Amino acid sequence: MKRILNSIAVLALVVTGAVSCQKELSGPAGHEGQEVQVSLDLTTGQIGTRAYADGKSVDVVHVHVYQKDDSGNLAYIAPAGASATVQNPSKDVTMNDGNASYSTRLVTGQTYTFVFWAEKKKDRGPYNYDPDTKTVTVSYANAAGNDESRDAFYAVLPNVEITGAYSASVELYRPFAQINFGVTAEDLNAAALAGVTVNGAAVKLTGIANSINLLDGSVSGSETVSFANANLPSETFSAAGVTYKYVAMDYVLVGKGTKTLSDVTLTLDVTGTTSAATEYTYPNVPLQGNYRTNIVGNLFTSPADIDINVDSGFGTTDNDIVIKNVANIADANAALAEGATSVKIAKVTASEASTTTLTMPATSESISIEIESIQSSANLQIEKPSAGANPESVSVNIPSTATVENLTINLPQSHVEVNGASYTNITATTSNNTLVIGSDVTVETLTIEAGSAVIYGKVTTLVKGENAGEIEWHVTDEASLKTALKYDGKIVVESDITMADSAVINGGRTLEIDLNGHNISAPSKVISIANAKVDFTGEGKIYESTDDQYGALLIAGSSEDEADYTVVNVGENVTLAGWSGIFISKDADGGYNNYGLVVNCKGTLENPGMDTHSTPGHAIYINGSNKNTTGNIPIINLDGCRLTSKGLGIYAAGYAKWSLSNCEIEGDETAIEIRAGKMTVNGGTYTSNAESFEVVRNGNGNSISGAALGISQHSTDLPIDVVVHGGTFTGEYAIYEEDVQNETAR
Repeated sequence: MKRILNSIAVLALVVTGAVSCQKELSGPAGHEGQEVQVSLDLTTGQIGTRAYADGKSVDVVHVHVYQKDDSGNLAYIAPAGASATVQNPSKDVTMNDGNASYSTRLVTGQTYTFVFWAEKKKDRGPYNYDPDTKTVTVSYANAAGNDESRDAFYAVLPNVEITGAYSASVELYRPFAQINFGVTAEDLNAAALAGVTVNGAAVKLTGIANSINLLDGSVSGSETVSFANANLPSETFSAAGVTYKYVAMDYVLVGKGTKTLSDVTLTLDVTGTTSAATEYTYPNVPLQGNYRTNIVGNLFTSPADIDINVDSGFGTTDNDIVIKNVANIADANAALAEGATSVKIAKVTASEASTTTLTMPATSESISIEIESIQSSANLQIEKPSAGANPESVSVNIPSTATVENLTINLPQSHVEVNGASYTNITATTSNNTLVIGSDVTVETLTIEAGSAVIYGKVTTLVKGENAGEIEWHVTDEASLKTALKYDGKIVVESDITMADSAVINGGRTLEIDLNGHNISAPSKVISIANAKVDFTGEGKIYESTDDQYGALLIAGSSEDEADYTVVNVGENVTLAGWSGIFISKDADGGYNNYGLVVNCKGTLENPGMDTHSTPGHAIYINGSNKNTTGNIPIINLDGCRLTSKGLGIYAAGYAKWSLSNCEIEGDETAIEIRAGKMTVNGGTYTSNAESFEVVRNGNGNSISGAALGISQHSTDLPIDVVVHGGTFTGEYAIYEEDVQNETAR
């Protein structure tokens, strides 16, 4: 047996750990510091004197206390048990009429953070606090309408260094938006005279968060929530100087710093006869944490003719958002100029259709445009104000059954959303805060002159101007995925995609593909990549549905010696499966040079062994015809990867530079067989599941079975250099080296 291994070094590593204990705060402080009194006055602020929706249903404050350790991390001090004689700082205190007092004893020289959550005390309430993540999750399951007990408040008192007795006042805030529907007394009387009785109402809202981090106030999640039908409340409220009778009142979690636009549906429980619809949806209603949104007007007799206003801090009027129904474009421009922020246009007629311009008002508020009917030959233009402020956002809503020739958007300082309709052309100049193409929109040619874009709908051709920003595609099928792959940007997969044939990424593209919890499959060669930089992120799987000796990703380098020609990064929650998870064979021009090919992988690669070929497949494969030993040869970095295979975890037949760090690689034959190239192993576990050991001479396939790491000269007679810095190797042989081809080793 000839020595073909230049060097092999195995280092045994000893890992030691240190455990530190949090200082005990419920008993004497000892030499670490002196216990001192800490007193806090808690209030929900100026919540007014209303008998309904006044915040006075809140009767308990949950106080959660964290101690900063030596590393700067927050260590939770859990509440004492019910039978404890001494209470820990984390505990519940009673709140009455929006006020509570909290006291405890803490140790000087230490730093603490206090997290407060005030709510109506219930055995099984809708709110659950996780002390590890500092988050409250909200359940809307079986949510009752008009439920005042869902009101809640929170606050954070961060990084309090205790140097002596400490006292402070803390004001708590609602994380919720309160949404109110109100009807005038005149409308209520008119409905009664018409023989109509409104017994109750149900409310549904879109885009509602379900989790809030109390430490930083950020919210997450987006769901459609429903509040069950409830009887009309007896109370009244005031909005814009007018008194209204409550129809419905609900609390929803949204962000505090910016408005959330929600489609809100009111469903009336009606007996008698009425000419008005009993269900009505109000699109793009603004909601904001610690704000009250009021939808008021003639809800019973004319539910489309309503006003929407938003009260800041449940007290001072912030914005008035007024919806106006108009007949045509001219009336819409007049209404916008008079201060309307939402207009519904009944019809864009033939006489208006050739050139139709809507001019936005000089306001920083959000604008909503809805067109109920439009002629297909229309050239619709949305123009910025001639002077003054620009709308924060503009939404354009047209029925999905409509067709429009051209839509031109010139709003360089506004966020824009387009919903509904099929367009021949959309040309857009928007802010970098994004143009959104809705899921019910179809566009033949989308031209982005300036600004970023998020595309949920179907776009056939994308044209980017010099000032265009980032493009994000949300794809649901093979056609939308393959269109998105033609352009630079980010792709978010919104559903499992089964393709009839392979997808291709080339042309110098730079892409991020976020699997977003979904899978992409094809019979073979799922995605071929050459001359591109691609990041696979999120969680999901890319796999061959029938195995034909190729792979999930076919990666090709350049025929010319250049760096970073093809770079593929695979995230830790991404799984690649097929005859090989990653397949490297020919370069972009059909040769075997593969210069500038770089793979950085942290994910999972699988060979499930479903093929009918004589060779069982490998998690990663590089063809032995790749013989270049100098220049920008292929580089493959595996960091924490998990590889499983019915054949080999890695079959390194061709020449490449490998780096393996803390990987878990398992093969039914061999974990790794290297026949050319350089490989460095830094820790990890490598396992051969073979029940016997076998070595065969093979110029076209693997030669060793039963070793965790097999080192075997290929018929190409190329150098092999393997360095092992620790790791666990298990098999009939842990590490086996032999020149099975009987070639001249180097």
